[in-house]
Amino acid sequence: MALKKIPNFGKNIKKWYFNLRNDVEALSQFRLLVLGLLMCFVIYYGGITLFVKPKSAILEEKLIQKQRISESTPIQLTPQLTAALEQLRNTKTNLQEQIEILQMKIQYLKDHWSMLGDADRFTKIIFTLMPTAPVNIEKELVQMSRTETRSMMNYEVHPVTLAGNGRFHNFLSYLQYIETRPEVGVIDNLVVKSMPAEEKEYGQSDVFFSFMVGRINLKQSL
Repeated sequence: MALKKIPNFGKNIKKWYFNLRNDVEALSQFRLLVLGLLMCFVIYYGGITLFVKPKSAILEEKLIQKQRISESTPIQLTPQLTAALEQLRNTKTNLQEQIEILQMKIQYLKDHWSMLGDADRFTKIIFTLMPTAPVNIEKELVQMSRTETRSMMNYEVHPVTLAGNGRFHNFLSYLQYIETRPEVGVIDNLVVKSMPAEEKEYGQSDVFFSFMVGRINLKQSL
């Protein structure tokens, strides 16, 4: 049955080809169709050649490398690697916790030193204007001068020189008071002299004193 249809198929082909040759418009459309198919084939082949094949080769090479690595890694090392990885995770967590604690300590120290280095608070202390001061030294001071700021590695010293006349007992109490104050970072150049009898103010002043006192500030860059 199939063999009988072959001659008829051949006749149909010849008839279709004859009609196509005599129909100029149909022949032109047929040529465009064939040209379009050829262009599609060229684009398809070019895309595979330029894009698909290189990426496939790269992917295949990576798969081969992965297989080689897997084959070269002994199975018995897997538990050891897992344990080492877990230990590294724990170490990382501990280090992060220590870093956070150190950052909190640094911030606390900055806040603490910022309070201790406050200029207004320092002034009130050296002039015994705080309620905890044991004596009032302000009335015995006769001179105050600020000297140049001393810059150290991580901090600055702001010195003030004070001088006055007063009772030795009062000055001693004042000196002991400022020594206990954390806001006073430096006490230096202390001079205490007994006043001559003719200069003593009716028993009110018996010594001349002068000293340098300073507050400490951390540098802003810290």
